[in-house]
Amino acid sequence: MNSANTGFLFRCYSNPMYEHPMTGAYVYKIKNIGSIASGPIAVKELCAYLSNDGPKRLFNGAHVLPVLGAGKETTTSIECGIAPWDVAAFGSRLEAGTQDDIDTSNNSAQSTYYGSS
Repeated sequence: MNSANTGFLFRCYSNPMYEHPMTGAYVYKIKNIGSIASGPIAVKELCAYLSNDGPKRLFNGAHVLPVLGAGKETTTSIECGIAPWDVAAFGSRLEAGTQDDIDTSNNSAQSTYYGSS
């Protein structure tokens, strides 16, 4: 893509910035790497838990972030909590998107162990 393109580009950094030591929330950074403002950003939250049947990745919720200006970034967090079978999460994944995004290949991020078996 050349710099003359004025579409919206969006990036979720590949790993959370950190895991909050008190709440266990995973904090992610999202950046508009495009040259124009985005629309509202839809965020899908997924959490990973261990179970007797192996790892389970569950939908945790969704929320919408406001418009993000060109070159601006924001943070958002995912609080996974305890699974219905009483175990703590071992990872999280964030999937985000907005209307008219030119490149959706970088619109997700996950914690280190989310993809582990």
